[in-house]
Amino acid sequence: MTLTLTFDADKRIPPWLLTRVRSALLHGHGGGRWRAGIVLVDGPSGSGKTTLTRALLEGLRTSGIRIGVHLDAGHMIAELRVRPRAPQVQVLRPDLFYPGWLGMQAGTAAVEALLTGIPAVDVGAGVLGSGPLTVNARSDTSATGPGAPAKATGEAPPVPAKTRAMALGHGQKRPGRTGHRVWDWHHSRAGGAVLLDPTRPVLVEGCGCLTPRTSAVADLAVWVEAAKGHDERRTRALARDGQVFDPWWQTWAEQDRAHLVRHRPDLLADIRVLT
Repeated sequence: MTLTLTFDADKRIPPWLLTRVRSALLHGHGGGRWRAGIVLVDGPSGSGKTTLTRALLEGLRTSGIRIGVHLDAGHMIAELRVRPRAPQVQVLRPDLFYPGWLGMQAGTAAVEALLTGIPAVDVGAGVLGSGPLTVNARSDTSATGPGAPAKATGEAPPVPAKTRAMALGHGQKRPGRTGHRVWDWHHSRAGGAVLLDPTRPVLVEGCGCLTPRTSAVADLAVWVEAAKGHDERRTRALARDGQVFDPWWQTWAEQDRAHLVRHRPDLLADIRVLT
């Protein structure tokens, strides 16, 4: 049964919701490649996913949980070094590696590969460099790159007929480090790498992250919608990203609709949030 609630950004996260998220992250078992809790937060562009996630992360920090890989206010990537036994929640943002404005399907495939450990099948959009990457498990390399919310102008990246996203560690007996390459929206190419630890909890937030495959390994799935619908989402998205998003809004909205029709994330969710 899906629970529905209304979230006002000016108010506190309901305690019961924060408790559900905290429990799923710290006591969940994940599945596939992941050996720790997985929480998914999905919804179309402008629905309020990021606002909800920021409020959840603030609540988690207040409760004493250390946040590992996360986005700061400037949309930069940071990896915090914490004590080995300290709780750590990693945050995965698929919009960091969508390969351009036509890349939601490829981004979804990459999330599925990262979480399940099953290499993604060929998809109709994206580039090899945008998917999970192979990294030496002992490497401590981390990279900093631009965040997708500041999407740049310019031509859409080339869309090859087929691409394959390869997952790190597939077939290994012991889970190693995994991760993804950051998409450089300013130059339409894959950039640096972000490393993730599949033995630590992860909160995934972004368009296209909730599918039957990811739902099967998630400990909690949340679907976010704008209570006032499409026009409200468009207003929010353009206010957030500026007019650079305006010429691409329809293209992205079509991919949002395709994801909804193909994967029915609204029906897979444990909790539905109206903003």
